Amino acid sequence: MKHRANVYNKRLIFDHLMKTAGLSVHKWFMDELGAGCVSGHHWGGDHQESIRRFGGKYSIICAHLDFGGEGLDPRYQYITLLREPIDRVISWLFFEMQNVDRGKLLEQDSWRQDFILSDGTKLNNGVLRFISNIYTKHFFAIENKNTTIADSEQVASALSVIKSYDIVGLYEEMPEFLADVADLVSIPAPKSIARVNATLSRPAVDQISPKLRQRIIDLNQLDIRFYNEVVAWKKSQPPKERKTIFISPWQKYEPVGNPAFTTQDIPAVRAKLIEGHDVIHGQLLTFQVDFLLNRQVHELEAGIHIFDENKSWAFGTNSTLQGKSYLDVSAGSHRITHHLIANLPAGKYTAGFAFVERLPEGDQKELAWYDVLSEFSVRYDAYPQFAGYSSLPAEITLQPTTLADNSLIIQEPTGSITPVGMLETMQPNKEYKITVTVSNDGSQLWRGDIFRPVNMSYHWYDQAGNLVLYDGPRTSLPAGGIASSITAEIEMAVQAPASPGRYGLVLTLVQENIGWFEEKGFKPYKVEINVV
Repeated sequence: MKHRANVYNKRLIFDHLMKTAGLSVHKWFMDELGAGCVSGHHWGGDHQESIRRFGGKYSIICAHLDFGGEGLDPRYQYITLLREPIDRVISWLFFEMQNVDRGKLLEQDSWRQDFILSDGTKLNNGVLRFISNIYTKHFFAIENKNTTIADSEQVASALSVIKSYDIVGLYEEMPEFLADVADLVSIPAPKSIARVNATLSRPAVDQISPKLRQRIIDLNQLDIRFYNEVVAWKKSQPPKERKTIFISPWQKYEPVGNPAFTTQDIPAVRAKLIEGHDVIHGQLLTFQVDFLLNRQVHELEAGIHIFDENKSWAFGTNSTLQGKSYLDVSAGSHRITHHLIANLPAGKYTAGFAFVERLPEGDQKELAWYDVLSEFSVRYDAYPQFAGYSSLPAEITLQPTTLADNSLIIQEPTGSITPVGMLETMQPNKEYKITVTVSNDGSQLWRGDIFRPVNMSYHWYDQAGNLVLYDGPRTSLPAGGIASSITAEIEMAVQAPASPGRYGLVLTLVQENIGWFEEKGFKPYKVEINVV
């Protein structure tokens, strides 16, 4: 029997703090273990959301993470790297000012410049959050939501948390950190790693003006205490034994397939190619992409990506590249329209779509990515075939729609569901048709919209009360839904559990992307079933 190569299969999170050589460490992981084991570096995001998005696919997650008091995930090992706080701030201040050729300053760059030239007297909040006590705030937030407690308690809590990390390294002692990580991951320890995104031109700590240096020190009193405590703690640890001869058990693994994800900001997207599945080379393509936006977005960027049948990226663009800017897009349903000319070789293609929020400070937040929402094939009419890709003229438009109707969100689903003659026994895995009566005792129509329809569903529990299946398959309501004060008789599909035993079955209703009816006052039907 043929086995896949032995790839790194543990779970590790590299908690990368800004300007601590994190991208260099990420490249080292990539070079040793492959892009199939290591996530692409994530520039910012919620800790648990990053695990949900990347944890199922990658063994190692590398990211700038935000915590909200939920603590570390016990399924993962954690490593991080600290740098002397004042040196780190100077590196951050001068990095994009002197190392990135943009042609013009961004707003955040001008804030940094104002801070430097004024010896720290002009301080914008957009700069403050990157240069003031970021260590203490970061590690304190891992297990705490309350930011009003005393400074000494914040430092003590941050110290307690960082000591639970598997490895805490110091930027100034990089070879020791690399050796510790290499032992943990079981890869060869390098003498050095490549510099990535490094600050190439900057003054040293003692080369900036005394006023600016003192201002940075004043803004980092907690981090200076925290860093010194971490250094003292590390020095108190006994020296580690190193392996003299090492053979890595892992083989490099490159990824298969492409990522796809949604967030609560855009939970539902659907796409349609107006011209149909079969198109002629040079023909106009019109993709209509309907999506639901759950909150106002500062600046929306919408993109399209087309892959051929070999999964090679044939074409991609987005609204920013097209010179379009969609500012302050309101919550609700919208339609993005992509117009392209099918200047593609003959063959089969897939179209996917992405949504990103561009933030005022220059960062961006990924809202949704779909690799395949539409499939089509290109053929030639009177033109000869040729190899290779050409530029595809494209146009993207945005327009609001009425597909999402907030008046159809069920606020108080008062009512009940009752079977008309219930089975007492079922056979494993068999699907049954059960006739039920559904009573709408509330004041709203139970129908929903295309993004948030109302369906019938069920939960299964074992005899001990443990959940076996929560999201049971759906059965649609009759066309038009169930009006207020109406009782409807409907045939509902229920599939029995796979294993014999005695189970609890709960029949209920759900509004997709909103919630289960029984959580808002609806009376579900509960019954015990023997699966034999």
